[in-house]
Amino acid sequence: MKQSKLSYQLQVTLGTESTKCSKCCRVREKEPFIKRTNYRNRGCVGFQFTCWRCCRDAESTFLIKQKWPIAFERLPLFDGFSLQWAPGVRELVAKDGKA
Repeated sequence: MKQSKLSYQLQVTLGTESTKCSKCCRVREKEPFIKRTNYRNRGCVGFQFTCWRCCRDAESTFLIKQKWPIAFERLPLFDGFSLQWAPGVRELVAKDGKA
């Protein structure tokens, strides 16, 4: 059997009321999401959304950090990367609980 070749594209979007993270299954409105579009050679297309709190790979965290450089800090872990609020933004978010 042949395996179908898989290519993908990553895109940074803001969440809406219908965007659900595929890892934690939470809806986070107006927070950054990574939209991964999978393309197969037969024409099948699949979408996968990952919120910024669940992102651990280098490319996704870099794209979010690149789009919002002041809002996030990118921290290296032993098995990947993690995003945290920047110190000034953390204080603003702590007041009302929303980004």
